[in-house]
Amino acid sequence: MYTGLKTTVNSYDGSSNNIVCAINPLKGYVNMGLSRGVDLPDPEGLLEGTGKKIRHVKIMSAADAKKKAVKALRGQAGLRGIKGPISGTKHIGSCD
Repeated sequence: MYTGLKTTVNSYDGSSNNIVCAINPLKGYVNMGLSRGVDLPDPEGLLEGTGKKIRHVKIMSAADAKKKAVKALRGQAGLRGIKGPISGTKHIGSCD
């Protein structure tokens, strides 16, 4: 796992105000932050955090990233967006 990368964010409309997901490589795992994670169904109990809206998933391996539950959370986050249902997300760059 390479930890020299910066956080990558995705937005449903290309705006930094409407971020859906942020991927942050850390030492030992990758953190996948979901801006409206508090509103997402999470039957597997993967979401962590105590913020008003944001929740995150710790992805410990490539196998974790491929799990159906992780893919479902990522998909649901994209569908909810900030202003309702959307068809996809746009990569808007990396954050320092």
